[in-house]
Amino acid sequence: MYNLLRERQNNFFDDYKIIVCAGAKAGIGVESLYPVLNAEIQTIINRSEKVKKLKKRKGRRSNDSREKRTR
Repeated sequence: MYNLLRERQNNFFDDYKIIVCAGAKAGIGVESLYPVLNAEIQTIINRSEKVKKLKKRKGRRSNDSREKRTR
């Protein structure tokens, strides 16, 4: 399934991190939640960084357009 979601035509899933929570390495009970929770936290951090970058870019663009108008 992971390989199918990574294919080029499935670009909707590019913003998501795929976590495989199966098999002996996944853990049992509460231990199996740690990879999922860590991925969620990392996703939130990454998205907030993207938003900050977009706001900085948008701020630069609006400042540039104001300078052009005043000249």
